[in-house]
Amino acid sequence: MLWEFLPLFGWFLGLLLGLLILTLALVYGIAWACEVPFLYYNFGHHKYLKGLEQSGFHPSQKYIRFGYGAAVDGNARKLFVATGSTRKLYDIADIQNVEGEFQKDQYHIESTLRITVRDLSTPLFEIKSYLSDGKLRSIYSLLAVLREEKPVPTTET
Repeated sequence: MLWEFLPLFGWFLGLLLGLLILTLALVYGIAWACEVPFLYYNFGHHKYLKGLEQSGFHPSQKYIRFGYGAAVDGNARKLFVATGSTRKLYDIADIQNVEGEFQKDQYHIESTLRITVRDLSTPLFEIKSYLSDGKLRSIYSLLAVLREEKPVPTTET
């Protein structure tokens, strides 16, 4: 008796799996389509970072999406931030404040990293993430550690 419904159950599971895969593909397709207007800025940020890497800036953490960008080189104690067409490189000592908002709910789907620097032209950078906040969290954590770290005084004899 039970064996008669087994092929029907297999078709049902296959249909559910197919719908799940189609839904995931649709979600990622929409997310990629939303990023298309920012591809010009993203390519510019990547190109600028490649130039910095050739001059000795090697970021351990970086995030470039939706026209926003941030990269931190912990060894050189440097920070690269970009919003739109503005791209700047700062020393960790130039950072005045770092704030992160990573709580997501049904009304706020984005995560935000706010970096305030000592610069008169652009003192505040807001870097937003709409899909996953893992990279922004790691940048936030690294910046918090680097800002609290005091340089070790060298003793010359």
